Amino acid sequence: RVNVDVVQIAGELSIDSRFSGHDLVRNLAHKLGGTYQYFNAPAAAVDGPTANALARSPQVARALDSARGSDVVIVGIGQSGEGSSNLFLERVGASAAEVQEVKDSGAMGQLSGRFFDKEGRELDLQINRRLLSLDLHELRKIKTVIAVASGERKGAAVRAAIQGGLVDVLIIDEPLSLRLLERE
Repeated sequence: RVNVDVVQIAGELSIDSRFSGHDLVRNLAHKLGGTYQYFNAPAAAVDGPTANALARSPQVARALDSARGSDVVIVGIGQSGEGSSNLFLERVGASAAEVQEVKDSGAMGQLSGRFFDKEGRELDLQINRRLLSLDLHELRKIKTVIAVASGERKGAAVRAAIQGGLVDVLIIDEPLSLRLLERE
Protein backbone atom coordinates (compact mmCIF):
# COMPACT_ATOMS: atom_id res chain seq x y z
CA ARG A 1 0.00 0.00 0.00
CA VAL A 2 1.15 3.47 -0.91
CA ASN A 3 -0.08 6.65 0.75
CA VAL A 4 -1.08 8.32 -2.51
CA ASP A 5 -3.88 10.50 -3.77
CA VAL A 6 -4.59 9.84 -7.46
CA VAL A 7 -6.09 12.81 -9.32
CA GLN A 8 -7.10 13.51 -12.89
CA ILE A 9 -5.25 16.37 -14.61
CA ALA A 10 -7.91 16.98 -17.25
CA GLY A 11 -11.65 16.98 -17.71
CA GLU A 12 -13.44 13.77 -18.53
CA LEU A 13 -13.24 12.30 -22.01
CA SER A 14 -13.29 8.63 -22.81
CA ILE A 15 -11.45 7.87 -26.02
CA ASP A 16 -12.05 4.16 -25.43
CA SER A 17 -15.56 3.57 -24.09
CA ARG A 18 -14.26 0.69 -21.96
CA PHE A 19 -12.22 3.09 -19.80
CA SER A 20 -13.16 6.52 -18.54
CA GLY A 21 -10.73 8.82 -16.79
CA HIS A 22 -12.77 8.28 -13.66
CA ASP A 23 -12.36 4.49 -13.98
CA LEU A 24 -8.61 4.77 -14.49
CA VAL A 25 -8.12 7.07 -11.50
CA ARG A 26 -10.27 4.92 -9.22
CA ASN A 27 -8.70 1.63 -10.33
CA LEU A 28 -5.13 2.92 -9.93
CA ALA A 29 -5.92 4.31 -6.47
CA HIS A 30 -7.45 0.98 -5.41
CA LYS A 31 -4.44 -1.00 -6.70
CA LEU A 32 -2.07 1.28 -4.79
CA GLY A 33 -4.23 1.40 -1.69
CA GLY A 34 -4.62 5.16 -1.92
CA THR A 35 -7.40 7.66 -2.41
CA TYR A 36 -8.63 9.37 -5.55
CA GLN A 37 -10.18 12.59 -6.79
CA TYR A 38 -12.24 13.01 -9.92
CA PHE A 39 -12.06 15.97 -12.27
CA ASN A 40 -15.78 16.58 -12.68
CA ALA A 41 -15.83 18.63 -15.84
CA PRO A 42 -15.78 17.92 -19.55
CA ALA A 43 -12.44 17.77 -21.37
CA ALA A 44 -13.43 20.77 -23.46
CA ALA A 45 -15.94 23.58 -23.28
CA VAL A 46 -17.76 25.02 -26.28
CA ASP A 47 -15.43 28.03 -26.39
CA GLY A 48 -12.56 29.74 -24.56
CA PRO A 49 -14.67 32.07 -22.37
CA THR A 50 -16.80 29.14 -21.19
CA ALA A 51 -13.64 27.11 -20.43
CA ASN A 52 -12.28 30.05 -18.41
CA ALA A 53 -15.56 30.38 -16.50
CA LEU A 54 -15.62 26.65 -15.73
CA ALA A 55 -11.96 26.74 -14.63
CA ARG A 56 -12.89 29.43 -12.08
CA SER A 57 -15.80 27.43 -10.66
CA PRO A 58 -14.94 26.06 -7.19
CA GLN A 59 -15.08 22.35 -8.10
CA VAL A 60 -12.97 22.67 -11.27
CA ALA A 61 -10.56 25.14 -9.65
CA ARG A 62 -9.97 22.61 -6.83
CA ALA A 63 -9.37 19.83 -9.35
CA LEU A 64 -6.87 21.94 -11.29
CA ASP A 65 -5.10 22.97 -8.06
CA SER A 66 -4.85 19.31 -7.01
CA ALA A 67 -3.42 18.44 -10.42
CA ARG A 68 -0.89 21.29 -10.21
CA GLY A 69 0.24 19.97 -6.83
CA SER A 70 0.99 16.50 -8.18
CA ASP A 71 4.43 14.98 -7.71
CA VAL A 72 3.97 12.49 -10.57
CA VAL A 73 1.68 12.53 -13.59
CA ILE A 74 1.09 9.84 -16.18
CA VAL A 75 0.14 11.00 -19.67
CA GLY A 76 -0.16 9.60 -23.16
CA ILE A 77 1.41 11.14 -26.24
CA GLY A 78 -0.58 11.27 -29.45
CA GLN A 79 0.77 11.86 -32.95
CA SER A 80 -1.03 14.82 -34.53
CA GLY A 81 -3.19 13.83 -37.48
CA GLU A 82 -3.43 10.18 -36.45
CA GLY A 83 -5.27 7.71 -34.24
CA SER A 84 -6.08 8.94 -30.76
CA SER A 85 -5.32 12.59 -31.61
CA ASN A 86 -7.93 12.54 -34.37
CA LEU A 87 -10.37 10.71 -32.12
CA PHE A 88 -9.72 13.28 -29.39
CA LEU A 89 -10.62 16.12 -31.77
CA GLU A 90 -13.76 14.29 -32.78
CA ARG A 91 -14.84 13.56 -29.19
CA VAL A 92 -14.36 17.16 -28.02
CA GLY A 93 -16.47 18.35 -30.93
CA ALA A 94 -13.71 20.17 -32.80
CA SER A 95 -15.09 22.18 -35.69
CA ALA A 96 -13.77 21.74 -39.21
CA ALA A 97 -11.97 25.09 -38.77
CA GLU A 98 -10.30 23.88 -35.55
CA VAL A 99 -9.18 20.62 -37.18
CA GLN A 100 -7.78 22.59 -40.12
CA GLU A 101 -6.02 24.98 -37.71
CA VAL A 102 -4.31 22.01 -36.04
CA LYS A 103 -3.19 20.71 -39.45
CA ASP A 104 -2.00 24.11 -40.63
CA SER A 105 -0.12 24.82 -37.38
CA GLY A 106 2.45 22.11 -37.91
CA ALA A 107 1.39 20.36 -34.71
CA MET A 108 3.57 17.33 -34.04
CA GLY A 109 1.59 15.78 -31.24
CA GLN A 110 -0.66 16.22 -28.30
CA LEU A 111 -0.29 15.50 -24.63
CA SER A 112 -3.22 15.79 -22.25
CA GLY A 113 -5.14 17.12 -25.24
CA ARG A 114 -2.74 20.05 -25.71
CA PHE A 115 -1.20 20.25 -29.17
CA PHE A 116 2.50 21.07 -29.44
CA ASP A 117 5.04 21.85 -32.17
CA LYS A 118 8.30 20.11 -33.14
CA GLU A 119 10.08 21.85 -30.24
CA GLY A 120 7.49 20.65 -27.72
CA ARG A 121 5.97 24.12 -27.29
CA GLU A 122 2.24 24.39 -26.80
CA LEU A 123 0.55 25.90 -29.83
CA ASP A 124 -1.82 28.83 -29.55
CA LEU A 125 -4.82 27.07 -31.05
CA GLN A 126 -8.52 27.62 -30.59
CA ILE A 127 -8.94 24.01 -29.44
CA ASN A 128 -6.25 24.43 -26.75
CA ARG A 129 -8.06 27.50 -25.40
CA ARG A 130 -11.23 25.53 -24.75
CA LEU A 131 -9.63 22.62 -22.87
CA LEU A 132 -10.04 21.99 -19.17
CA SER A 133 -6.68 20.54 -18.25
CA LEU A 134 -3.24 21.50 -17.12
CA ASP A 135 -1.44 23.30 -19.92
CA LEU A 136 2.04 22.22 -21.01
CA HIS A 137 3.74 25.00 -19.04
CA GLU A 138 2.06 23.67 -15.89
CA LEU A 139 3.00 20.08 -16.76
CA ARG A 140 6.66 21.06 -17.01
CA LYS A 141 6.49 22.20 -13.36
CA ILE A 142 5.48 18.71 -12.18
CA LYS A 143 8.41 16.87 -10.61
CA THR A 144 8.00 13.69 -12.66
CA VAL A 145 6.04 13.37 -15.90
CA ILE A 146 5.70 9.79 -17.09
CA ALA A 147 4.66 9.51 -20.73
CA VAL A 148 3.34 6.35 -22.32
CA ALA A 149 3.26 5.82 -26.08
CA SER A 150 3.28 2.93 -28.50
CA GLY A 151 3.72 2.43 -32.21
CA GLU A 152 6.49 3.61 -34.48
CA ARG A 153 4.19 6.20 -36.07
CA LYS A 154 4.41 8.27 -32.88
CA GLY A 155 8.15 8.82 -33.27
CA ALA A 156 7.94 12.49 -34.29
CA ALA A 157 5.51 13.37 -31.50
CA VAL A 158 7.58 11.60 -28.84
CA ARG A 159 10.78 13.20 -30.14
CA ALA A 160 9.15 16.65 -29.97
CA ALA A 161 7.85 16.00 -26.43
CA ILE A 162 11.36 15.01 -25.31
CA GLN A 163 12.86 18.02 -27.11
CA GLY A 164 10.42 20.29 -25.29
CA GLY A 165 11.18 18.91 -21.86
CA LEU A 166 7.68 17.53 -21.45
CA VAL A 167 8.80 14.04 -20.41
CA ASP A 168 10.91 12.77 -17.51
CA VAL A 169 10.16 9.06 -17.83
CA LEU A 170 9.20 7.43 -21.11
CA ILE A 171 7.45 4.07 -21.40
CA ILE A 172 7.29 2.80 -24.98
CA ASP A 173 7.12 -0.37 -27.02
CA GLU A 174 9.91 -1.85 -29.14
CA PRO A 175 8.76 -0.51 -32.54
CA LEU A 176 8.69 3.03 -31.16
CA SER A 177 12.05 2.60 -29.45
CA LEU A 178 13.61 1.50 -32.75
CA ARG A 179 12.07 4.50 -34.53
CA LEU A 180 13.49 6.88 -31.88
CA LEU A 181 16.97 5.35 -32.28
CA GLU A 182 16.96 6.13 -36.00
CA ARG A 183 18.48 9.39 -37.17
CA GLU A 184 16.00 12.02 -38.27
